Amino acid sequence: MLHSTTHNNTSSAFTLPSEFKKLWDELVTELILDAFPDFLEQYKLFVSLVQELFIVVRTLILDTKREMVVKMAKELHLLPGDADLNSDSTNQVTDMLQTKLQSVFKDYSTQIFNYPVDQIKKLLKDKYKPQCMAILSEDDDALEMFEDNVGTPDFIRFVQAIIKLQLHMVLNDPPIELSMVSCKEREGKSELVEKFEFWMFNKNDYYCIDGFPREGYPCVVVLPPPYRQGFVYQGIKPAVIVLSDHA
Repeated sequence: MLHSTTHNNTSSAFTLPSEFKKLWDELVTELILDAFPDFLEQYKLFVSLVQELFIVVRTLILDTKREMVVKMAKELHLLPGDADLNSDSTNQVTDMLQTKLQSVFKDYSTQIFNYPVDQIKKLLKDKYKPQCMAILSEDDDALEMFEDNVGTPDFIRFVQAIIKLQLHMVLNDPPIELSMVSCKEREGKSELVEKFEFWMFNKNDYYCIDGFPREGYPCVVVLPPPYRQGFVYQGIKPAVIVLSDHA
């Protein structure tokens, strides 16, 4: 549930930290399993696909925010119509406006960052799938499973939950960060221990996604905890999969 603000428009909303924690818990206990049912036994693909989606969604939100700020800067004649969007002077203007508008972005986040299902499907097709092809292109079965999973209503619900979580993280001041590795970055690493984060499972330190925790067994991190100013946010544990003997 979203928390109504006390501003003039009472329909505006921004998730509270406790609501963020509740949605995160729902994502790692239920939504992630429903979204990727065919990849739970293939941790290399599973971890890569999940983290890539978080990266793509965060980029979408940041791009949406910047596009709105640039448009407003031009309307206010703070930037010329043909402004170099990568110049220092442009960045100074947009940074100033983003600071001024931070409370507006937060209070009206559900209206400003409103992504209908059709737009989410387009994002998956145009942005997400191409980024994942580096790890899917050499395995026809994996590509077919990917298409089957991404096309389900459960996957859309998973993306919608990520959007809510990333909105909370991006719009916080300071922003809440997640240490994710893209498929392209992962493919550029040579050693398995560089591509993935491995630990020995301990129920006090990790949350087991698939419901089969085995103390002392190797596990791989699917979702690292979010951090705010160098501290774990809301006491969230890394979400992991415990590896089988034949993984």
